[in-house]
Parts: sequence; structure tokens; C-alpha cells
Amino acid sequence: MLWWILPLTALDLATLFLRNDYWIGIWPEAGAAAQVPALLLGIAAAGASAWVSGARARNGLDEQLAAVRLSSARIDAYRLGAVLATFTIPYLCGVAAAWVTTWSANPPGMSLFFKYVFLGGVVILLSCSWGWLIGKILSGRFAAVSAVLSWIIVTMALGSDAGLSFVSGPPSKDIDLAILALRSGVIAALCISLLFLPSRISIHRLPSRLSAITSITAATGVVVAISGPSVITERQIPDNPPCTSGRIEMCYWPEHEKYRSLMNSISARAGELPRELSLPGRIYEYGTIRQQFHVDGAVHIQDGGDFSIMEGSRWSLSKDLSVAITEETFSSCDWDAVRAAEDSSADTIEHWVEIYVAGGGHPDYRLAGVDKGFVTAREESAIVARTKTKADQFAWVQKKVEDFRGLYCE
Repeated sequence: MLWWILPLTALDLATLFLRNDYWIGIWPEAGAAAQVPALLLGIAAAGASAWVSGARARNGLDEQLAAVRLSSARIDAYRLGAVLATFTIPYLCGVAAAWVTTWSANPPGMSLFFKYVFLGGVVILLSCSWGWLIGKILSGRFAAVSAVLSWIIVTMALGSDAGLSFVSGPPSKDIDLAILALRSGVIAALCISLLFLPSRISIHRLPSRLSAITSITAATGVVVAISGPSVITERQIPDNPPCTSGRIEMCYWPEHEKYRSLMNSISARAGELPRELSLPGRIYEYGTIRQQFHVDGAVHIQDGGDFSIMEGSRWSLSKDLSVAITEETFSSCDWDAVRAAEDSSADTIEHWVEIYVAGGGHPDYRLAGVDKGFVTAREESAIVARTKTKADQFAWVQKKVEDFRGLYCE
């Protein structure tokens, strides 16, 4: 299995670096990116573990191994350890590569990186344990294929809901170390208990009562731990989040210092907008403030914010900023009347603002499940932004704002 390490390392590094590189320079995103390959490695690990687990019974070595001085559990421990090393070494190589590329930027929040790395390691351990159990129940290639397919089904069905894998690590999220430690503990207990099972479990060869009870208890503990409280939690809001300067102050997570220049450039373009468009004085990245909501006389408090920067996209920030500007501009308008008239003028203005503050171009996202009027409104904005001069665009949006105010605003 030593020959597997090099190609598996190449797979890990390819998964890490052939995707969007927005994660470089942000510790929680780098940690999440580093643990993504654990899901792919886990698929191969489940199959390899099942194949190695059934090797003793498949090759008829039980009698020979029973005659050696080492216990059966110790022999299996060496073999399972070899499988774990085969898949852990490539994973740690990818982790090291992600750490080095982000460390050079010296951002805050390194502890979040290692939490995600720990999570990926737990997933590899669980996949090996899963395959080892399948290999003791089924035989040969059928065991390996069954382990692979069943592991794919489990991860696809549960995925991020069970905390087995995450494709991103936004700064607003944290990993609960207590829950993760509990999971790793019960998975390790399952892994150890499997070493005391016979090489092939069948009607004619049942495990001892003690080993059976131990394995069933550990497996139940794994199921309970994974289906229990989420390993992902909301982070504490920062006491004094850093903010940009300019016409619009953007307060953000310290881990997103990398995007400060992006926020400054978008804020500067927003400062050029016609005076008919009102700018908010300060906006907050999601999770950096708490907001109060009144529902049926009750006060609800939850983390909130005005913008996010998903995968480093300027369009993510521009879209949220355009919504904030539109809400500020038309804060005194009768939106019930707007909806009754099915007027999409505000959507037209909002999308034009989005394109302008983004610096032009086409959004890097797609819309789905929206009505035709909304699509038509956005198309009008896109045509104006693409075909008219800056002066003509400003004149167009000024008239749009004035007409909308005249119809629906005080």
C-alpha cells in the first residue's frame, strides 16, 4: 500500500489547488479547503480498508496467524494502522501545503484552520472503520465495492448536515471542539472494538459476547454522536470589528483582512453614485452584529449583517451593497403599493447599482426560480450599463429614482 501514497497525495493536492483559490490567505477558508480532500480520500479508504480487513479470511491465513505469538487484535491493529497511514499521510501533505500558502499572508484566526483539519482527520478514521467492518461481514471485491458505494451514499445523504465535510469555512462559523472531540472518541472506540472481531463474521463464526456488545455499543455511540448536535456553531461577534474608511464604512471579520482593498474599491465607486441615491453610513459583514426582530410582540435576537463576500466574489459584495443602497434610498416608500402595481423599477435601479459598484461586467452567479418581471428589470439595467456612457447612465438612473419616488414615496 506504500505505492498508493504518492498518487493519493497528488489527488489531494489537485483537489486543493485546482479549485478556486479564494481560500488562500484566510485561515478558516484554508482549513475548510484542506479538509475537502478528506471526503475523497475517505471513499478510497473505505474500499481499501474493506479489502485489507478481509485478507486474512480470504487467503485462509487464520490458522497460521493463530499460531504466532502476537494476538489477533494486535495483528489487525498493525494492518489497520497501515491503511490509516496510507490515507493520513497524503491528507497531511495537503494540510501542510494549505498551511504554508496561507501562513505567508499572516492573517488572524489560525486556530480555526486546525479545527477543520481535525474534522477531516476524524472523517478519514471513520471511513477506515466503516470499511474494516464491511470487510469482516462481506468478502473479496464485493466487500470493497460495497464499502465504497455505501460510504458515498452516507456522505451524500448526510454531508455537511452531519458535519462530515464542508466546502467552505466562513469566519462567522466555528467548530465546537467538545462535540468534535466526542465524535473522535466514539469513532476511535469503534475502531479499536473492531480489532477484536473475528476475521469473518458469519452464522457459523459469531464474535464473542463481549466483543459483540462492545462493537455494537461503539457503533451506536457513533450514530448518536453524528446525528446529535451540529459540530458547526455561530462564532461570538467581535467586540470591535475592523472597518474601512470612506463614504461607506464596511465593518468586517478580522479574518477577511485580505478583502479590505476590494471593499475600499467598491466603496469608492459607490461614493461616485448620483446624489439621488442615498448611501448608508456603515454596513456590517454577516455575523459581526446582533439584530433584534419583533414578531407577534416577542423580541428575537440573532446574528445579522448587511453583506457577505462569498468565495471572494466582488459580485457577492456588490449585490449586498446595492440592496443596502436601494433600501436606504427608498426607505420611506410604500412597498405594498409597489407590489400591488407589480412595479420592478426598484429592481432595475438595484441591479444597475450592483453593476456600477462592481466595476462593470457580468455577474458570476445565476438566478433560478425568479419571475419574468424581475428578469426583464435586470436585463434593462445590464443593457444600460453596457451600452451607455457614464453621464448617460447617471441621467438614466436619476430619472428612474425620481419617477419611483414620485409614485410611491413621501
